[in-house]
Amino acid sequence: KFYNNNIKQNKCRGTTKVGASDSDSESDITSINNNNNHNSRREWLRQQGGAFTVSLSSLLLASSPQSASAAGGKGAAKKAGVDMSNQDLSGQDLSTKDFRSAIAKATNFDGANLQGAQFQDANLEGASFVGADVRGANFDGAVLDRTNFKDANANKSTFGPTILDVGNFENVDLTNSIWPAKYRVMICEMDELKGVNPITEVDTRQAVYCSNRI
Repeated sequence: KFYNNNIKQNKCRGTTKVGASDSDSESDITSINNNNNHNSRREWLRQQGGAFTVSLSSLLLASSPQSASAAGGKGAAKKAGVDMSNQDLSGQDLSTKDFRSAIAKATNFDGANLQGAQFQDANLEGASFVGADVRGANFDGAVLDRTNFKDANANKSTFGPTILDVGNFENVDLTNSIWPAKYRVMICEMDELKGVNPITEVDTRQAVYCSNRI
């Protein structure tokens, strides 16, 4: 199940995709809370089975099928798997562009308009989205190791399990964002999840219904 932040009474709604039942989620949460000696997100995932011996992003990069095509504006990906790493796309209007399966390691999207952009299965390792408008963008299945979303507006954006690999979520507006309900506890434990968005003034943790850490 995905966790949709546009909810009432903390009920999970949205697309069934992870495949875990509510009882599975509850048992997962219990396992986390009882495991004080192993509170690392990735350590916990490793305990669930050998499939998670590396980061979630690396796993998906190795196993995800390539999309049929990916297209963009200036400097954007033209077809599936095109390497656009280290490019400077900061400040550009790339709204609704299709970057699916693109390789965009360390690419600079700072301040770009990426509303509704499609990043499914893209490799965004080390990419920067500082201050970017990613409202409604889809990052499901994308490699997000060390990806920087500081100050971004991610209202109604979609993330898969690799949300746990994000390098910086400081001051991000995650209002109405969609992400896997199964990992809610671990998402709330992310040190990267903090601050207040400088534009919308939305508290990052409150936007995903996580209590403030002491």
